Amino acid sequence: MSALQGSLGIDGVRPGGLAGIHATRSGAGGRGHPTPTPVDAALAKAKQTGDPVEIAGQTSETRKLSALPDGQFSFETSPVPVRVKRDGVFRDADLTLERTAEGGYASRMSVNGVTFGAGGDDELATMTKDGKSLTLTWPGASLPVPGPGG
Repeated sequence: MSALQGSLGIDGVRPGGLAGIHATRSGAGGRGHPTPTPVDAALAKAKQTGDPVEIAGQTSETRKLSALPDGQFSFETSPVPVRVKRDGVFRDADLTLERTAEGGYASRMSVNGVTFGAGGDDELATMTKDGKSLTLTWPGASLPVPGPGG
């Protein structure tokens, strides 16, 4: 399934409207220079660079909000995960299988890490997420060496 995309035009929204979009926070207890919100910072960078800018804190495995150079916003959503958080950053999922050092296969970047066994022993596949794993075995079987051709 493809991600749903849309554009939100919210020019003229006042502070406090639409969850505080375009609002600014004052630093140091209200003294000093206003601190721009992540939305304001992304809008400014998008206008400066001419490229869409992802809004900090508004991305997950299934959704992404970006500021556009024309002052509008782009919202992408998907019913299934299309991004993976690695090292604190969301990256596009890539399910391409690559050979592992152990001789099996694993996807380049997936939400649930899946590794297919190297054949021989009874380990068929292992799925891992959030430090927990589930291994599927075929007891007593001598599994064939896997290959990417099906």
